[in-house]
Amino acid sequence: MKLKFKIITVFYVVVAAMFTSLTSCNAAEEEKQGTTIFYYPKPNVYYDVEEKQYFFYSDDNNEWRIEKNLEAIQKDSLGKNIVIDNPSQPVWKDNEHHRLVYGAALYTSAVDLQRKYYEDSISSLPKPATPQIKTDTTVLIEEEEKQKKGLKKFLNKVFKKKDRDE
Repeated sequence: MKLKFKIITVFYVVVAAMFTSLTSCNAAEEEKQGTTIFYYPKPNVYYDVEEKQYFFYSDDNNEWRIEKNLEAIQKDSLGKNIVIDNPSQPVWKDNEHHRLVYGAALYTSAVDLQRKYYEDSISSLPKPATPQIKTDTTVLIEEEEKQKKGLKKFLNKVFKKKDRDE
């Protein structure tokens, strides 16, 4: 019985040692990172050029994951990239900084900024007043007199009001 217990204990220790060594090998493999990293701000993904692997944050596990290949649709949706000089080990250690610096700057070009400047300048100008069309009052009075007939026309001529302009 004691011999059987010792054999089982040794077996568990060997299995645990093998599991630990395999895990540490995989961890060392995952931590291997090249010196040229492309950062894609839109999806918040890194690509290691030398090791040909992608680093992305998994919301499911709340950890950074490594993928060797992405599907074609995922590659198409990456968007623009920038090269990160002297990346930290691991590169996602400075992810907050990368998102802040490269997220907005990458997607604004000089043309976009100039267009926005012109739009803001034009919108800040005061709105032009709508032109007031002045009508000639004498023309209106003559038209009214033509419409009046008979006794009203005669009384209006006799008791004509003085023009305000005179």
